[in-house]
Amino acid sequence: MAKILTCPACGAPLELDDDDDGVIECLYCQRHVVVATGAPTEAVAKKVVASPGAARETRRASGRAKKQAPRAKKPAPAMLAVAIGLPLLLAVVVFFTVGPGLGALGAAEEPPPSVDQQLGKLSLDADQERVAAAFGMKPNSDVIPNRLTIDARGPGRVRRAELSWTASDKGHISRVNLSFQPSHKPQELLQKVTALVPNRLRPGAVARVSQGDAVLDISSHGLTIWHWDSLHPPGADSASCALRLGALWSVARAAALDGAAPTPAQLELVNGPKLEAAAAFELEVPVEQAVERFQKRFSAGWCRMQAGLMCVVDVDDKLVDSVRYTWPNGLRARVAQARLELRTAKATDAALRAVAGCLEPVLGKGEEQVVDYVRGTRNWRWKLAPEGDEALLAGPTFVLTSAEGKPLDQPAGWHAKLGKVAAAVTACGW
Repeated sequence: MAKILTCPACGAPLELDDDDDGVIECLYCQRHVVVATGAPTEAVAKKVVASPGAARETRRASGRAKKQAPRAKKPAPAMLAVAIGLPLLLAVVVFFTVGPGLGALGAAEEPPPSVDQQLGKLSLDADQERVAAAFGMKPNSDVIPNRLTIDARGPGRVRRAELSWTASDKGHISRVNLSFQPSHKPQELLQKVTALVPNRLRPGAVARVSQGDAVLDISSHGLTIWHWDSLHPPGADSASCALRLGALWSVARAAALDGAAPTPAQLELVNGPKLEAAAAFELEVPVEQAVERFQKRFSAGWCRMQAGLMCVVDVDDKLVDSVRYTWPNGLRARVAQARLELRTAKATDAALRAVAGCLEPVLGKGEEQVVDYVRGTRNWRWKLAPEGDEALLAGPTFVLTSAEGKPLDQPAGWHAKLGKVAAAVTACGW
């Protein structure tokens, strides 16, 4: 069945055969068009295409024009020799004088960029009209509002790309979903991502890199970059979300599409702060000012009401995934608990025993407790004198907690130890 392609220059419908590919020429405006994408190009066309039903009439008119054209007189033999010989002689002289490299000037133009190449240069800081024009498409051509679907034909990793915008921010792409060809090798992609963000990639059936409300998911079928709405801080600057999503896209673009390498600033946004930087947060901040101060210090940090107020920041560490601070719900209350969430896959029995040993110079000898004799699971507990604060290393968490009954508006004794704890965990050779 014939296919119809709209000319991007004059809008004429162009009838294609099923086996048409490459580049065709519009009969009416002589514009060259890529069959696969409908985008204009300067590449050489394989054939001239007209509207349905117009091709036969065009060929007849062309034939009549040829029949009516006057015959040219045959040139005299001498004139013919001069006409052929002089250009041939000139070409030989130029070839040996200038060199064979001159032939490159007349070489055919490069083929139009593939979808992989175009996506490899795509910035998320773009509206739908601009992106649609780059891919030779019409904006709002998808059945779903604020989404643009790009089907890729021919060789390459990407089979389909879906780009989405939110109704509240149509100037930034908020979601990217790439479906890969069956030849896609996910392990190669994961290796490249790991090299860029070694401490933020979490393996699994769907491997994940996250930083606050910005998420990159990688599966055997493709990858998705999306915004975690439930973690979006109320009143937070939407531009900061766009920056984190753009930084994640720079990682995915470099790893999957051979795009430009992420800048140091982009890698810092994706990896997050170091553990010691997260532990340096001002613990004397009262609960009334906690959200503003925390989000100002950590752009990807988020807070929510949970038995008071809990604020979380993802960190760049080989063992610790995130740091959580909790304030009681009381007048001028200070931080009452700090929780280091360990990476589950890394929190083995051997690692926990090594961490307990590394903490002894800071906290003293911990009390070892067996909590599961079958599995051999152990916890380590410290009673911190003289205040009565407590530290607990249990499974994939390490917690520092203020003593019960301590005035909420007074700093806890463990506050001064948190920085040394973080340094000990970071330096621990487990």
